[in-house]
Amino acid sequence: MGQPSLWPVEAVKTVEPTPAEEQALQARFEAARALYNACLEEARRRWGLLRQSKAYQQARRLPRHTLERTEAFNAARAAYGFRDAALQVYAKECRHASRWIEEHLDAPVRQKLATRAYRAVVRVAVGHAKRVRFKGKHPLDTVEGKSNETGLVWRSDRVVWRGLTLPAYLPRRALRDPVLAHGLTAPVKCVRLVRRRMGEQRCFWVQLICEGTAYHHPPHSRGEGAVGLDLGPSTLAMVSRTRLLGWSHCVPTWTRSRLEAFCADLDPQAAQIRRDQRHLDRQRRANNPDNYLPNGTVKNGRKGRRHWRASQRQRCTQARLANRQRRVAAHRRSLHAAWRIRSFVRGVRFCWRRSPTGRGNVALVGASSVVRQGCLCRS
Repeated sequence: MGQPSLWPVEAVKTVEPTPAEEQALQARFEAARALYNACLEEARRRWGLLRQSKAYQQARRLPRHTLERTEAFNAARAAYGFRDAALQVYAKECRHASRWIEEHLDAPVRQKLATRAYRAVVRVAVGHAKRVRFKGKHPLDTVEGKSNETGLVWRSDRVVWRGLTLPAYLPRRALRDPVLAHGLTAPVKCVRLVRRRMGEQRCFWVQLICEGTAYHHPPHSRGEGAVGLDLGPSTLAMVSRTRLLGWSHCVPTWTRSRLEAFCADLDPQAAQIRRDQRHLDRQRRANNPDNYLPNGTVKNGRKGRRHWRASQRQRCTQARLANRQRRVAAHRRSLHAAWRIRSFVRGVRFCWRRSPTGRGNVALVGASSVVRQGCLCRS
């Protein structure tokens, strides 16, 4: 079997739970947030001690890309418990120490939360991130299990998790769409439960991580050879040996090169978002007049700033603004997916010119996911 593939979120969606089930799910997400923050703080503390240790400093002085350097780093990390297995043991201790967490979370979910916190600190350790982010109230919206055997599991057409049975809603096109049908019939490796806010309501979605390879649509045949990319802030020039159907002055032509704009069909809804933001700002100022200075700026300092109050209408405006931004982001992701498909049709080896500033190219952020199965070269 190939590498595991994550099928789209739209493949399976749970129905609206009962009030009791929704309350239980909210409590479990809150317990997961508390455990994740505890593991994240412990991992950050261990990384700080490891970085200050003499063994770590000595390992840094060794020549790069050598076995001796790798063994020295591994020994230092094991001495201070900065490893995935050690952090999972700490999460186990936290789970048993808190009766509330132990009642709401099982062992597989606890292990995945510890691994998630460990990887977040590792990204800071290797320089891929500047700092870690602790989860505040209600921002941790995903929990997942380790396998489809125990804990959070998928059973034919429903999700089963510690006494909760959540029947799933399958769209009518699930059996007619070959992509969704292939994903639903593939062996499930693990299950991820996602909480999303749709307007003023919270919905729960299910993501199935399946074994095997993703479905290959016959019309989207994979190309061969190299593809040259010239990435700009908002445009992309592409050249390849494969001739594809393009448009020139509203006339279809076969061409090897193409210049197109990123997400040209995207409707950013800038005017609507700007109006909602201004409306939200007026409501916030009206509900909290004591938190602003006479010149209209917010009071600085904890002594001068008071508690922020939000009216029911302000919460409705916030939900409407968040829902509008969510729809724009979803449309942008779909356009990026279509662009990836068009790129794979041209070839499998992608080459681009690096920015003269040495900081890379902003457009590479959108193009990085294009080459998950291909090869990239920079010049």
